[in-house]
Amino acid sequence: MKRAWAAVAMIAAAVILCILGLFTTNRNIASLTELIDKADSAISQGDSQQAAQYSAEIVELWNSHYRVLCTYISHEKLELIDQSIATLQTNLRFKEYNQFCTELDRASAQLAHLRDTEMPTLENIL
Repeated sequence: MKRAWAAVAMIAAAVILCILGLFTTNRNIASLTELIDKADSAISQGDSQQAAQYSAEIVELWNSHYRVLCTYISHEKLELIDQSIATLQTNLRFKEYNQFCTELDRASAQLAHLRDTEMPTLENIL
């Protein structure tokens, strides 16, 4: 009987950890996406200084989220996002605003894809 309770406790712990990981992923992606949208809006309005500030915030926030996400998400998925975010400040520094917008869009799409692939839906499970 003790083994059955131990098995139930282990399953419950696994389910709780999975749910916690899902909420953490969604929260982190939402905060990054919000900053990306703000940076995109700033550069669209011609405010490169505000875009640079948002870009720095994106890099800082990504670095803090990366440490958490890499504990349970494949590094390959995260590296693509990392590469896009890493080029943002360089693009602004050299006034390559079109490339900056492209990398913002790419990072946003990759974050959305990461969110979708980490959701426990039937198509992701099968």
